[in-house]
Amino acid sequence: MDLVTAEILIAGDMQNTVVRHQFRPLTIAEVGVLRMIHGGPESVRDVKYLKTVDRSTTAEKARLVGIYGSKKVELCYPGLKGSSMETEADDHPTEVAEDQLTPQQKAANTRAATKAAKEAEEAKDD
Repeated sequence: MDLVTAEILIAGDMQNTVVRHQFRPLTIAEVGVLRMIHGGPESVRDVKYLKTVDRSTTAEKARLVGIYGSKKVELCYPGLKGSSMETEADDHPTEVAEDQLTPQQKAANTRAATKAAKEAEEAKDD
């Protein structure tokens, strides 16, 4: 299992961040869960590989369930073994049903959509 450092935007808010550094890294599987919880791919950024540790996907899934709860982990990694846990962070599912999002996550999604639309418009003008 790969360990990484990253910056987490709480509920997608750039003014409210947590940095997970080399002394308290994330696993690559944890990045997927955090992206789902905090509103999408842009909510966990500056992901950088640190090292690889010897941990099975079953053990990692159990660890994540202990931290984040089984409902959130199952949404991100359905099934017993969580076979997609060792893939690139960008490959993890981050879509959650609209009715399961918090108001902060909905606001973060709206901001992200507005920003993407603005960037697309600017690129189109160039």
